[in-house]
Amino acid sequence: MAYPFIPIEHREYPNTFLVNTAVSLIASNWNGEYNENFDKLYPEFVDRFFDIKKTVDQYKQKDELSLSSPEDEVTFTFRPDKANLRVGRKKYHTFVETIMPELVPLKVFMFGAREIGYLENLQVRKLNIFPIQADSDEEIKQNANDVYRYLYKQDLMSEVTVAQIPNNSPWILDFRRALFANDDFKVTIRIGIAKSQGSEKSYNVVMDSSVVLAQHKEIGEGAIDRLLIRLNDQLFNAFHWCVADEIIKLMEQEVKI
Repeated sequence: MAYPFIPIEHREYPNTFLVNTAVSLIASNWNGEYNENFDKLYPEFVDRFFDIKKTVDQYKQKDELSLSSPEDEVTFTFRPDKANLRVGRKKYHTFVETIMPELVPLKVFMFGAREIGYLENLQVRKLNIFPIQADSDEEIKQNANDVYRYLYKQDLMSEVTVAQIPNNSPWILDFRRALFANDDFKVTIRIGIAKSQGSEKSYNVVMDSSVVLAQHKEIGEGAIDRLLIRLNDQLFNAFHWCVADEIIKLMEQEVKI
């Protein structure tokens, strides 16, 4: 299928099924070596942005620093070749208002502490969850296609194929995936049905969508914001192409669902 996502004017909805939004700044594959200044720049970075003391040795043991604020549902993760921000629904308002201001530490880590000259790619990822009820796992599995047809348009259902369940999770009962690409973007749509942990007869139908640039480029710091907004536009367009009209009507309701 040709790249199907038609540009749609952005709007805010009284209701949303969006659970979290994540952004990743991606560098080239790491060769296992740090720049000479990293020992000095890394402690300054974490002290400046997070007011904590983390030694270089602590970071190098795991090659990762993850810092989160549960009350705000915000998580920063820093690795040698990637910096990631994830924001939950509690804090999220719009991509431009919520995500863009939080990107500063990611940029400073990559171009400052890591002294990377340019990025190779960017990613935006969004997770939507639609809660449903069923009497048993078997009922869900037998009626998965009907569940999907209620939530998603036929155009999507004709493109997704059954995929291997990630990490063989016992909570995921069905998992399917589709890939769409043009010269500029690669969009992956994953849909699935998962058991709600700790809640009987409750299930979640998941739409996990992500987008990256189709071609690796030398992305300088000044181009990041513009490109991320374009990537987010693709997911906004893709969501409206994927979900059934009934879902949009629910999101338009003034009464909270």
